[in-house]
Amino acid sequence: MPILEVRGLEKWYGRRQVVNGVDYDVDRGEVVGLLGPNGAGKTTSFRMTIGLIDSDGGKVKFDGNDVTRLPMYQRARAGMGYLAQDSSVFRQLSVEDNLMAILETRPNMTRKQRKARQDELLNQFGLTTIRRTKANRVSGGERRRLEIARSLITEPKMIMLDEPFAGIDPKTVAEIQDQIRALAETYNIGILLTDHQFRETLEVTDRCYLIREGRVFVYGNREEILNNPEVRRHYIGERFDVGHLLEKRRPVAITQAAGRAESHGVPSAPVPAELPDLSSRQIIIADISIPPSENQPGQAARPEYGIDDDDDPFATLEQPS
Repeated sequence: MPILEVRGLEKWYGRRQVVNGVDYDVDRGEVVGLLGPNGAGKTTSFRMTIGLIDSDGGKVKFDGNDVTRLPMYQRARAGMGYLAQDSSVFRQLSVEDNLMAILETRPNMTRKQRKARQDELLNQFGLTTIRRTKANRVSGGERRRLEIARSLITEPKMIMLDEPFAGIDPKTVAEIQDQIRALAETYNIGILLTDHQFRETLEVTDRCYLIREGRVFVYGNREEILNNPEVRRHYIGERFDVGHLLEKRRPVAITQAAGRAESHGVPSAPVPAELPDLSSRQIIIADISIPPSENQPGQAARPEYGIDDDDDPFATLEQPS
């Protein structure tokens, strides 16, 4: 049974229906992408799934349970993690205290067990030498490894990534892709990501759903997506080069043994000295998340909790001065 089942999602903004009956699934250990042109409804579908905005119809089932009307923090407590754009570390706390702050939210663990788990994560993610360094003094890559280590404390069954490839250089994109595969293959975590970067998303995903005009119009694995004439006609265009994307991906699962990455069916390769620099992303931990306060008069609405510009039918209209 899939860890995530989305059926018939709907969303209206005024008289415009931006999501109209969207369905998709995610299994544990699988990486699934949501793709589509601007205004297609993919971002709205993604945010309804995690609970950032309410749906007007349809169901979201997680681990066999209906979570459609649950707030975001309750979905996260059930095992649904979220990787957003902003950093989530406690900047004035040390690296080890960042981990302990989350470990202390686990009432089923003794003090000794928390300390042992802290040491295990510091060692596993290469953070031991900077354990007493404040989080605002570490590099972007170290901060990102800290966020990933911290997210695993809550033992998520699935992590949702919003725009993981936005605004970063090609080398870092490749590192992020490796980390995404490692989370899926090593920890058996389901991954759902949405991004505008078609090529980079297809390279890392097992399956993709393409959304157009509020509906899923194509879904399948990489080869099925690339060989579908409707994808060229409505999304990537005739000039898009699909050659290297049709090559078989080399899956890699990170292991601790001798600090190497063990490939499935191919010789092992060294683990990079530093894990991916994902410093501009945030993993929201349910037990410490604080709902956003209401906007004060005169302030603009927080876009991350409302309609995204990609899906906003009024985004291009001039606002009265």
